[in-house]
Amino acid sequence: MRERLLASLQAMHDGLPEKTARAFIEFVKDRLVSDLGTEVGDEFAEHLAYVKDDQSRDDLLNNILDFFAKHVDPDKFEAVERKKFVERGNFIPLNEILSFGADDGVAHIHLAPARAIAPEKRMQLLNGGLRELALRMNTDEQLSEISRVKATSWIVAKMPSIIESLGFHIDGPIDDEIRRLYFPDQKGEIWEAHMDRKEFLEIYLDKDL
Repeated sequence: MRERLLASLQAMHDGLPEKTARAFIEFVKDRLVSDLGTEVGDEFAEHLAYVKDDQSRDDLLNNILDFFAKHVDPDKFEAVERKKFVERGNFIPLNEILSFGADDGVAHIHLAPARAIAPEKRMQLLNGGLRELALRMNTDEQLSEISRVKATSWIVAKMPSIIESLGFHIDGPIDDEIRRLYFPDQKGEIWEAHMDRKEFLEIYLDKDL
């Protein structure tokens, strides 16, 4: 969790106009801590109450990281990450880890952070989410113009064989604009894969889950 959180905090700090320590602490509290519950929010405020505005960026980030290490359950934090991922991208959730957006005849599916979920459960959720998308594409008039489904995730880059086993064709790394819009906090490779509508519906409408 520490490595992922550090990358997120660095991206947040770099994008914040006001660089004072107090402004950043309030931003993190609103952006991340508020979804972890009132008790955690109070502990966060107490932990960082004596931070001075001129504290260095590295010391400030380490202070925040130390708080999360001591007070925040990694699984709960990842659940918050998944929620924020969907909200930030304005995606439509399909289940706990899978969401999508549609434009220009393409359904873009996105896998939210799911490292804390066991691999077998993750595959069940992937298949279940894809079946849910197929059902919606088959019945929702607003999705009738979708001609292609695209998958965009770190998992496409790290585990292309798994994505191919789901029926997708690997396209490779995303472009810089997509990364800036939807994956600003992720440092690793993000790849895309695709499947045409006919093939997708043939596989997932009759999928035995």
